Amino acid sequence: MKEHVTHPSRGVHQVSNTRNGRTTSLLSDVLDALTKTDLPLSAYDILRCVSHPDRRRVAPPTIYRALEKLIADGLVGRLESRNAFVRIRTDDPSRLVYCICDRCGAAQAVETTSSCQQIDSAAETLGSRLGTG
Repeated sequence: MKEHVTHPSRGVHQVSNTRNGRTTSLLSDVLDALTKTDLPLSAYDILRCVSHPDRRRVAPPTIYRALEKLIADGLVGRLESRNAFVRIRTDDPSRLVYCICDRCGAAQAVETTSSCQQIDSAAETLGSRLGTG
């Protein structure tokens, strides 16, 4: 199964907190959880990964806010059909397509400029234009 990942319209830049310009611990933990796996993770999967017994409990809305920030920064993408999130490992996610294994659920990013150009051309022939984010 191939799926286009939802991506931000701006470039990738450093994940930072508005205070001191430093990466927050939760953002780092969320990004780390997504970096360590090839599987798309749901927000609740991520919540389990970042929860630590010695810390204050993290609520689901907090995870969703962290994911929104990471998506806006171009570091995470959302796979719509799976309602799951993946780590983006490129400076230009505008032409990423994810291939998802039907058996194990692993997701692999493929940068497909030529395929996307063919899709854009076919859409133009039909009188449509595809957006890039």
